[in-house]
Amino acid sequence: MQVLLLAIALSTFPQAASLPTLSANAITRAVAPLEAGERLGFLAYVRENGVIERMSDEQVTALLSSVGYDALLKNMRRFLEVNPTFEARLLKLERFEKELPEQPDRMHLRYREAPQAIYVRWLEGGPNAGQEIIFDAEKDADRLYAHAGGWLNIKNVWIARDSSIARRRTNHDVSELGFMTFVRIMEKDRRTLEENGLPWTPVKEGIVRYDKKRYWESEFVTPGPPAYYAARTRFLFDLATGMPRLIEIFDADSKLLERYDYTSVTWGALPDNAFDPDNPEYDF
Repeated sequence: MQVLLLAIALSTFPQAASLPTLSANAITRAVAPLEAGERLGFLAYVRENGVIERMSDEQVTALLSSVGYDALLKNMRRFLEVNPTFEARLLKLERFEKELPEQPDRMHLRYREAPQAIYVRWLEGGPNAGQEIIFDAEKDADRLYAHAGGWLNIKNVWIARDSSIARRRTNHDVSELGFMTFVRIMEKDRRTLEENGLPWTPVKEGIVRYDKKRYWESEFVTPGPPAYYAARTRFLFDLATGMPRLIEIFDADSKLLERYDYTSVTWGALPDNAFDPDNPEYDF
C-alpha cells in the first residue's frame, strides 16, 4: 500500500520533490486537479521524504489547505496502520465531575494498536506519581494489572477495566489513550455532519509555533453532544507524520474539557517485554 501511494504521487505529480521551490499559488494549482487517492499518495510522498519540512509556512498552508481534510484524516489512519506501536510522554488534563485538575497527569505510555495493549506509568510532577498499569487484550480483555505507587505501593492487583477504581477521575477507558481513538472520533463526527448536510471544514487553520516547533493548527466546531463528541476541538498536527501533537476539547461555552499533549512520540517496534509486568524497567 505504501509503495503504491508513493508511485501514484510521483506519476501524477512528478514535481512533488520540488515543492519547496514552488510558489503557494503554484502548489494550489497543481493539487487542485488531483483525485482523492492521488492526493493521499502525494501527501504521503511529501511527508515520508521530508519535503514538507523544507517548505515555508506559506507553502505548507497552500499544500494542506489544498489537499483537504479527507486526505489528512485518511493519512492519519494509514499512518497508524503502518505504525501500530509507539512510545510517548503525555500531559493529560480531563474535567471530571465538573472539575478540572490543577495539574495534568504526567504519563509515560507504551502502546500497541492490535491486539490492543498499553503500559502507563504516572511520572513525578503530576498526580498519581509512581502508579503503573498494564492492559493486554491478548492476555485478558477485561482486566488491568496495576499498583498504586507512592506509599500505597500495592503490587500485583488485577482490576476490571470498567471498575470505579480503573476509572477513578476519568471518563475514559485506558485503551483510549491511543491515537486511533481520535481518528475514530473524527471519522464519526465527519459522517454525522455529512448525514445532516453540514460541512466538515475547519473554522480555523494555519501554521503555528508551539514548544519551539511548527505545527498545523485546525479547529472544528459542531452542534455538540450527544450527536457529536465535542462542540469545539482544536488540533496541532505534526508536519512530518500528520499525527496530533496536541488535542484540546471544549464545550459550547469554550470551557476546556480535555487536553492531550503528546510531548514526545517515538514510532516503531517496542521491546518484547513492553507489556510484561516482569519487565525490569517496571515496579510491579
